[in-house]
Amino acid sequence: MFAAPLLLGLVSVPAGDALTVRDLAPLTRLDAAVRALPVPASRTVAIVAKALATVAHTPLERARAAYDWTTMHVAYSLDRQDATGVLQELRGDCEAHATLYTALGKALGLECAIVSGRVRFAVPPEAALAGDTKPLAKGQWLVGHAWNAVRIDGRWGLVDTTMGAKADKSGIAVDDYFLPDPGVVATDHVPDDARWALAPVPAALAKVPIVRPHAWRLGIERGELELRGGVMPLVWRKGLRASLQTATGSVPDRALAQPAVDPPKGGTELRLRPTGGASIVWLGLTSEGGWQPLAGYPVAEPESGRLPRLMKDFYDSEAVLEGPFERDLVAGRLTEIRLRAPGATSVVAFQGPALAGRFVREGEFWTLRATPEAGAALEIMASYADPGRFQGLLAYDVR
Repeated sequence: MFAAPLLLGLVSVPAGDALTVRDLAPLTRLDAAVRALPVPASRTVAIVAKALATVAHTPLERARAAYDWTTMHVAYSLDRQDATGVLQELRGDCEAHATLYTALGKALGLECAIVSGRVRFAVPPEAALAGDTKPLAKGQWLVGHAWNAVRIDGRWGLVDTTMGAKADKSGIAVDDYFLPDPGVVATDHVPDDARWALAPVPAALAKVPIVRPHAWRLGIERGELELRGGVMPLVWRKGLRASLQTATGSVPDRALAQPAVDPPKGGTELRLRPTGGASIVWLGLTSEGGWQPLAGYPVAEPESGRLPRLMKDFYDSEAVLEGPFERDLVAGRLTEIRLRAPGATSVVAFQGPALAGRFVREGEFWTLRATPEAGAALEIMASYADPGRFQGLLAYDVR
């Protein structure tokens, strides 16, 4: 990613409310129509724009069509190219993506701008990007980047065709950056000219969670995801499952399954103290069955132990951990562990070969109050149909 110059003299200065599109469903047919267009063997901006104009008629549709074509057909690479070059090679860096989007937009009669700035990383950037990288805070960096603004009916909105690319090599779907809430974009995009943020820039950026447009499209507002007293809230929405991932452990979607019926005000919260030295990413399951990043929490200083190890049978049994979420328990200290274990007839804890305690059924929860000893891990097991056969659910290290 590299910064590109923004020529303010060639475009109008943004003012007033930003242009946003929260519900992308009305654009689904257009997306399919753009995807069905053949990629011309001989490609120029005029040829591609003419083809897009056959399926996109309004200014909004044309802005979306240019976004679709660029994200569908142009791969990310470190090649710096002009619009002609990126069309021929179908690859390029962030500046090449932004340059092509601007060229296609203008050919379709839109007012477009290239916004230069930096994007916030919570993982070390590739060595090839080091020359245009500066530190933001411990474990965070600002990397040179370029994206777009487009003006429709007098209002400017933001577009990022680089970060709007399709699924990456890990299978994680990259988010849709077509006219998202600028306040969400401002959690990780920092323009050189603050006016092009189209929203207030967070004063303490390093402490703000990186919120993705997909979370906003699900109806989750940025303020709902902000850390409160060092605790990370995860606000459930109907039909949403999530997974937390860190460098030291993970809690998959079944462990964090939402209640069958949402309580008042749209959801419950799971509160988890982040682990120092790792970025926690909240992933939401989309309606198509893919994973989509919702929010990232860069954690600079240790807050607590790591996540407990969850065994395979934990997922299969649909057990749900209620706490504690620290992986390391303190030897000699009374600890209460609560979990749901649907269908279980008994739940017990072992340290090595010795029984460390039996969980007590309290309504829908199984609860253990025990004082672990130093040494062996505290392993929790449940019995189901066969009282003599226990299944491993999770384990805590004891220090």
